[in-house]
Amino acid sequence: MAPVAKSPSRAQVGRPRREPRMRLPYILLVALVTSLPSLSVEANAGTRTLRSLKTSNSEDAAEEERVLPVVPFQHTFNFNAMDEVLFKFIKLPEQFERMRTQPERLRTILKDWYDTLQSVDDIVAFMKKQNLSPKAIEEFKGAYEAYIKYAKSINVDPAFLALH
Repeated sequence: MAPVAKSPSRAQVGRPRREPRMRLPYILLVALVTSLPSLSVEANAGTRTLRSLKTSNSEDAAEEERVLPVVPFQHTFNFNAMDEVLFKFIKLPEQFERMRTQPERLRTILKDWYDTLQSVDDIVAFMKKQNLSPKAIEEFKGAYEAYIKYAKSINVDPAFLALH
């Protein structure tokens, strides 16, 4: 006669068997992963030396990490209300419209022109090819001249010269 298998009780039906040994490694893994980012910050903190407010020793000042803040280029166009109305009907090319309305885009384009050693006359010729009005050419030319003056005041050389 063949042995009869025991039927599982109702409490055991449908429940997976739990492995108590898997919980501990999982908990340790989670604890390790969450503690790693805080350890890397603490390790880098020891390599920097920053002067406290009470210390004015020149040796401390020489070792201190220092970054001088640079004021970003700011330019305000002198377009009057009539020019603004005119821009609604006669659209500027997209690049110049974005330069007129987005200060960061203006800085990026002017920096690009400056880095590639574009002269003011070259920029004016480019704007004429783009069919800008004389007033718009005057304003963007003034912005570029102001950017060149700003870049020289903070001792920024064009990137083209820095590579050679």
